[in-house]
Amino acid sequence: MTPITRQIADLSRICLLRAHRQLRSDTPRAPLPRGGPSFFRELLAAMVSQLPPEHTRQIPLDDARQVRIEATREALDDPSVQFLVSPVLTDGAFEAVPHILRRSGDGFHGMVLRASPNRKKAMSSARRRLAWWRAVMERQGLALGSAELVFLKGGRLRRPGDSHADFIQHRDLGLPDPTELAPLERLLDDAEPSASTGPQCYVQGDCPFLHRCHEPIWRSGLPRLNTVTVEQQQNWSRQGWHTPAEIIRHDGRRLSAAAVQQLESLQGGDTWAHPSLGASLLPLRRGFWTLDFELLSSAFPPLVDTAPFEQLPVQWSAHQVLDGRVAHRDWFFEGHGHPAEACAESLVKVLGNDPLPIVVYSNHEGRILRNLATQVPHHAEALMSLRHRILDLQAVIASSVQHPAIGRSRSLKVVYPALVPGRDWSDLRVRNGAQAHTMLHHWFSSTGERADDDRTALLAYCARDTMALVELVDALQTLAAR
Repeated sequence: MTPITRQIADLSRICLLRAHRQLRSDTPRAPLPRGGPSFFRELLAAMVSQLPPEHTRQIPLDDARQVRIEATREALDDPSVQFLVSPVLTDGAFEAVPHILRRSGDGFHGMVLRASPNRKKAMSSARRRLAWWRAVMERQGLALGSAELVFLKGGRLRRPGDSHADFIQHRDLGLPDPTELAPLERLLDDAEPSASTGPQCYVQGDCPFLHRCHEPIWRSGLPRLNTVTVEQQQNWSRQGWHTPAEIIRHDGRRLSAAAVQQLESLQGGDTWAHPSLGASLLPLRRGFWTLDFELLSSAFPPLVDTAPFEQLPVQWSAHQVLDGRVAHRDWFFEGHGHPAEACAESLVKVLGNDPLPIVVYSNHEGRILRNLATQVPHHAEALMSLRHRILDLQAVIASSVQHPAIGRSRSLKVVYPALVPGRDWSDLRVRNGAQAHTMLHHWFSSTGERADDDRTALLAYCARDTMALVELVDALQTLAAR
């Protein structure tokens, strides 16, 4: 695929998503607390703080699409507005969302924000985005006279007294060559883009553009089945077989015993377990630890000697199960520098002299231990020893367990309440990873006294994660023994 072909393919997917979103324009986007503070929003907020507020109009990212379009029109008609932040420019089915536009003598000056320290990649993606902006703006009679890229300085460590401006770089982008705009103009003239399908095509009914798209994905609602390929499940959808009963009746003879058992459990609403589940849990029969980390990552690092986007382990929780007793240990970083040394020492002190397996959920903890071993060489051997003791419970559940309430998801927030009824995070102040990340970001970015109740809430959340693993292991051992 040539670069321009890839560009058109990428843009056509964007167009399809936006065209479909237009059909439900009164639906607001997910609010920020749900998704946490994104790197892009950090950079956008830093840039907006440098603009004159009396001449700046910011279109809220979380408002409904139609509200944003109307607010953009009002701002364009107001000559006192010199800076437009996140406007929505549309000609109907297609739209552009420039990051920042500044009025200038020859029309508008565009600012493309890329929350990345990689200048080469940032320049490449920014020019593609800029070409799209210019094409859509010209169709609305708006001229884009110049543009610049705003991105982050890669590899720069935070020093005492640094501000956001110390991490921001500016580069002139020029304007796309007219030959670059020609394919985009052709795309704009086609009111029904062709793109690969996805879940967005089936929200509130089938998308009217669907007939122009690639073959629809399998969407019967069933999870992936053991020993069954995706192609086979897609074929069931084409045949109109969407329920477990229909699949067993029409295709049951070709399925493995495990797949049939899984379908029957889905049909009956029961939990299904593969015969190998008990063997997967054997290493835990004499006892085990559970471990979970919380990471701090920011476009503008709040801690000294840390870099943009660096994933910093600032908190962990561990539960030990031994001889029928459960003990809890945890650690929370309260310094202002790099946390790697303190984190490594705390882990080695608590877990290093214990041979028990360490239960985690996903490969997240393994990556953190490997990174810590690189950052703290004198503890590398002990940290890698911890990593070798890991048992990934998510992988065990993905291959050996199915429950109707889990569906396709393998998220701990879905699996835990399904397999351990009545248990979840709803009684806590922090209930998911996004909220934890937001609170960690605020806690470490605070220039005043840090809130003890925030620290307590974060410790409680991380402890619930590791206790959830303890209870999941118990539920799985009971299931395997049935």
